[in-house]
Amino acid sequence: MDYFNGTDAHCGGAVGAMGSYVYNLTSSYADQKNEVSIVATSLTMLLLAALLLAFDLLAGAATLRPAARLVLSVSLALFLPVTSYLFSEAKNDVPGAGDATDAELPLRARLILAWMLLVELLRKKVEATVTGTKGASGGGPTSRAGRVAFLGYLVFFNVHGAGRKAVFGALWVVAAAKLVQRVAIGEFVKRSFAFGKNPQLLAGYMAQTLEQQERRPRRDDELMTSCKYAVMGEENLQREAGPNGYLVDLRKTVAGDDDAVVTVGRVWSLAESDQLLVSNPKLKRLCLSYALFKLLRREFEETPLTAAEAGDCRELIFRGLCNDGGAATAAATLFEVIDDELGFVTEYYHSVLPVMLASPFFLLVNYIVFPVLVLGLCLMTVLLVTLQFVQM
Repeated sequence: MDYFNGTDAHCGGAVGAMGSYVYNLTSSYADQKNEVSIVATSLTMLLLAALLLAFDLLAGAATLRPAARLVLSVSLALFLPVTSYLFSEAKNDVPGAGDATDAELPLRARLILAWMLLVELLRKKVEATVTGTKGASGGGPTSRAGRVAFLGYLVFFNVHGAGRKAVFGALWVVAAAKLVQRVAIGEFVKRSFAFGKNPQLLAGYMAQTLEQQERRPRRDDELMTSCKYAVMGEENLQREAGPNGYLVDLRKTVAGDDDAVVTVGRVWSLAESDQLLVSNPKLKRLCLSYALFKLLRREFEETPLTAAEAGDCRELIFRGLCNDGGAATAAATLFEVIDDELGFVTEYYHSVLPVMLASPFFLLVNYIVFPVLVLGLCLMTVLLVTLQFVQM
């Protein structure tokens, strides 16, 4: 054995080098019997997550299928533990790396760390597509903050070298800023009467509306033009908290504007004279779909419709909408309205930023101010890292 290990005095240099190479190649497998299966499984999960992320970016709507959502959700849940193990193995792969605190990471470890940061940047979009805004598989803000904090530890305590730490630090700053952005938008949506609290507000609004309708019966040809379903602006009504939602005063608004609430009946009345609505009748049906979407949200937000409200919806659809425009187009019109309504539901619960948030202020803050702020933080990180290495 001494001969093949290269320790024998008569051992040739080539044979000794070959024996040392074979020994180094197989020593880790002798020490850890299960390493082959663990690494194979880890690499498989890494490849699977990468393919699914690329698939989601190219065809996000397809991931709404239950099977794809399940596989992608499991991959996201296992991605960080698997890559953490791979990072640890790659970091300790260099001889003497475990003893030196300032040893540079090998290329494989840096590549894995870059993967972890990039996937964390894409995680927000994928989680919203997979689980929706009310999904729990991605964890709450605490879980997401823990992941970002762990990645920050890997970056700032394991990466050495000014250039490399600056690049990885900038990526981590972007991931942390995206987390803060998501939490801030989530809190804004949750506290807003136009979004998060809208189902509870509509419960009070519909109760008041139905009371007014009971006092004055309506003919079939008046159902659409007299419909009081809110399209937008109901958050401007004066309100006060009650035992079963909010008590709404339909005659008073917060800003004092009597026309603050846009209703389906108002849109249908304008469709008879407004040039845009006359030339494109689909717009008024789209407003109806949006109003019905708001009512449908109550079924998902634990404020379901009452029997009277459900009956009023059926009356509006079958006696009002189906008779608007003739019997020949009734089926196509009804299908279009329901399809748009379900599209609003899907978009709201399975998108990163619902289209309901669209406004000039949101455009300014989210797409102009926020990128400039993130760019400034990245430059500050690069500057601090550079100064740190200059002072060393």
